Amino acid sequence: MTRQEYDAYCEHFNSSRGKADVFDRYYDPNALFEHPFKGAFKGRDAIVEFWTTGHKGIREALKPVNVLFDADRIAAEFIIEWGSSGTLFNC
Repeated sequence: MTRQEYDAYCEHFNSSRGKADVFDRYYDPNALFEHPFKGAFKGRDAIVEFWTTGHKGIREALKPVNVLFDADRIAAEFIIEWGSSGTLFNC
């Protein structure tokens, strides 16, 4: 992933209400997402399930902290800002 592709990913993630299309487009089927409290989610399908099932009505925005690139991989640490999309708790 190039820096331009990474920036496009962050923009897509931050502007998308449904995360499934973001993960289908950018994540490898064997991707790993480690949540500090919920544990590890292995594979694109598990990551999509985490973000779509548990985050209905929540808007997330990625704020990159540390990002490392090499020829064909990326490792990133983010702060994620949370807010209501206006449908949280049927509001």
